[in-house]
Amino acid sequence: MLKHYFLFIILFFTFTFSYAQDNAQTNELINFDKTELSKKISNTKIPWIKNSGQQNPDIAFYANTFSGTINITHSGEILYSIPADSTNTRTLKESFITTTPSENREIKGEKQSQTTVNYFIGNDPKKWQSSLSTYQTVNMGELWQDIELKLNAYGNNIEKLFYVKPGADPKNIEINLEGAKKIKIEEGQLIAETGSQSNITFTKPIAWQIIDGKRQEVFVSYKISSTNTYGFLIEYYNPDFELVIDPLIASTYIGGGGDGVAYDMVADATGNVYIAGYSIDGGYPVTGVAYDITYNGSADIIVSKLSFDLSELLASTFIGGSAGDTAFAIALDTDGNVFISGTTNSSDFPVDASSYDNSHNGKSDVFVAKFNADLSTLLSSTLLGGTDEDNATSIAIDANNNIFIAGYSSSDDFPATSGAYDESSSGGIDIILVKFSNDLGTLSAATFAGGTGNDYAKDILIGANGDIYLTGHSTSADYPATIGAYDESFNGSIDVVVSKFNNELSTLEASTYIGGSNADYAYSIAIDANSNIFVAGENSGGTFPMAGTSYDDNHNGDVDVIIAKLNANLDILLASTYIGAALHEQANTIDITSEGYVVVSGETTSENFPIEGTSYDNSINNHETEFSGASDIFVCKLNNNLELMLSSTFIGGENSDFSYALTIDSWDNIFLSGYTLSENYPVTGSAYDNSIINALGKWGYHSRHIYISKLNNNLSSLSASSFMDNSNGQDISEAITIDSQGNIFITGYTGSATLPTEQAYDNTFNGNKEVFVCKFSNDLSQLLVSTFIGGTNDEIAYDITIDDLDNIYIIGDTESNDFPINEQSFDDSFNGGTIDAFLLKMNNDLNSLLASTFIGGEDNENVRTIKINKDNNIVIAGSTGSRDFPMAGSSYLSLCPGGHTGFIAILNINLNSLISST
Repeated sequence: MLKHYFLFIILFFTFTFSYAQDNAQTNELINFDKTELSKKISNTKIPWIKNSGQQNPDIAFYANTFSGTINITHSGEILYSIPADSTNTRTLKESFITTTPSENREIKGEKQSQTTVNYFIGNDPKKWQSSLSTYQTVNMGELWQDIELKLNAYGNNIEKLFYVKPGADPKNIEINLEGAKKIKIEEGQLIAETGSQSNITFTKPIAWQIIDGKRQEVFVSYKISSTNTYGFLIEYYNPDFELVIDPLIASTYIGGGGDGVAYDMVADATGNVYIAGYSIDGGYPVTGVAYDITYNGSADIIVSKLSFDLSELLASTFIGGSAGDTAFAIALDTDGNVFISGTTNSSDFPVDASSYDNSHNGKSDVFVAKFNADLSTLLSSTLLGGTDEDNATSIAIDANNNIFIAGYSSSDDFPATSGAYDESSSGGIDIILVKFSNDLGTLSAATFAGGTGNDYAKDILIGANGDIYLTGHSTSADYPATIGAYDESFNGSIDVVVSKFNNELSTLEASTYIGGSNADYAYSIAIDANSNIFVAGENSGGTFPMAGTSYDDNHNGDVDVIIAKLNANLDILLASTYIGAALHEQANTIDITSEGYVVVSGETTSENFPIEGTSYDNSINNHETEFSGASDIFVCKLNNNLELMLSSTFIGGENSDFSYALTIDSWDNIFLSGYTLSENYPVTGSAYDNSIINALGKWGYHSRHIYISKLNNNLSSLSASSFMDNSNGQDISEAITIDSQGNIFITGYTGSATLPTEQAYDNTFNGNKEVFVCKFSNDLSQLLVSTFIGGTNDEIAYDITIDDLDNIYIIGDTESNDFPINEQSFDDSFNGGTIDAFLLKMNNDLNSLLASTFIGGEDNENVRTIKINKDNNIVIAGSTGSRDFPMAGSSYLSLCPGGHTGFIAILNINLNSLISST
């Protein structure tokens, strides 16, 4: 008789958590059908990563699924992370009661995957690992005589395949579930009771054989042989033919437990989307049985790349250190490299020796990181800061691929360069503006800008001639407004400020206040084809100056959106308008379409927010929910003179939703990113990730989840929309940009460790708050690559920009003295205080840190914005309290007077030289 191999395949594909919450509100939120939503990510193949020292030594292989990490130990166990309660997770350990000696079993990877994985943890490049081996399948070996077990990983599941050779007995298969109080069979399913808020259900198996070309069903069921041990009962099969056993498909959510926010995003020339922000998520399975791994609750930076339709995660990576790291800004250079910037508190934030500054300087530092386009290589990263707090909010790249970062600092010793416009802090918190070389090895220029009050830079852009524009707000009556500017005098409370610097940051060419007697804030800046400058923000008093034929010249309620248009010399207010309704509105982002239309986005709590045109959504989404009064995202499109609202729309779910990043691709599609607390935030069927794991985070509040949404030009259609992560981490994106291919890059900071990070520069969550950079396809269907950047403490990226070669520059703040700094950087040492600024340069694939540097002094630095000038140098701006902030060139002001003083710095594109600062 012809013998056939007897293939006994058990597909645990998938199991579900059954929540038993005491809180009725929680039940209402999570009790909806997620099966259809999870099918897409359930079917996505995830590679197994071989542990080469980057993980706990007991781990042989692991898979970073979209819902958590699954670990295979050297001793042949499988570990699943499950929620224990609202604040903790525990591990369910699945082990196999084998009948073969261990020396006959070898756990090995099979079918090598195309995915490459890189680890850039801390600031010692010798400990970085790149191109780690990944596999489609893990072979556990012969666990029973002539029975071999193989494992595949998918979006949020694993697949077990038992291969039973002729003569072997499948009844020998016994599996123990350690960590379950007991197991039972209900309606054919295997239930593992954990004694916590979640049980695990293994779905009912089915079985069949193909005999004479026809499928014949075979009865199979679970059997329990002892308290926590199960196997399979198989009846009436032909042992000469292959037998397949397959549980029914169901949805599952494994692990998680942090928040996520996307702060910025950018699209490349092909339409792929990059996002950056932060995530809070311990990610590693925790149990009192097997391991004692303590999650420290901090945030890591997360960077991800998605396809243009958001259906595919192309790349994703964490970057950061052991403390909190956040990316607020992201940009692409002309080479497609991805730059993120933000803030880090990690002394071990990953920086390389060639970067400008590879040592943590103070409480929090600015960081800038550069990745290649697929996020697999950290090309360069740098810190920047003084001994106090330094924060980067924005990043931009000029025509010569110089990296500019703007932010603010309380460090008197923030490293302003000699010859910069202002080399000294003016007191309180000052704006800082910094220019790096593309490789982040040179701080080309760094300057303060500010008065004796508190001054904050929130956004930055590069003008047509390489001039640097920044906007923010100030409480200083002596902020440096220039003679002949639109408004030379402080108006009271808090005023919007707009300033223009030359590319070397040595000259303040123009600077103006805009405001009334109440509080006025600016958060974003844009420029049209005629070099007119647009700023957007919020006003709380109704006295903001109106100009032109405004769409709305009346203040409407509590807080209104404000938009202002100035000429290039900042001496004429060409137009301005309010947008608002009865309650609270604020605009966080502004951009200009190719036809000169003005697009703003933010959030509103007003049901009567003005909706115009054929909008995608014409009603607020939380009106009749328990979260009535929560915020919805709005997007508005106006004509160039701010006279007409051409279209507007709500976007949101039943809870609060926030928009922090906006970018427009070459086809005038509009991309948004931020975070949502809404489980029912609108996502499209083809999206990369169209579900959220849990309603509540680790601390009992609703978790923040990163989203990316794509609207058509007239705001009538949601072309694509996707969540960024499937954890409960805190992830915030701060900045967004688009490369020459249309790919979208976002950056910010993250506290989530479970973001998929294949092919990234750094796919290990390093600490509390970490910079991330994400690259998406233009349609948001693919996260092309995503990376972390950071040290052991906190980092935040605030801005990002791209040079002509599509390299990415990112600025931010770091508290990590081990922030990843390249060799030969401008400043490779953390400077003091608790925060240093940092500047990073990465390749477009986000797998290489091309350059990175610290920038700072003995106090704290905060950098918020970055641009690239016409000479291809990097201009950054922020604030510092560091009297020893590095000065270079002919500084306007070379000594920080104390408190927080704004600075501007220019570095070369390699980030190894500070050209000028003030």
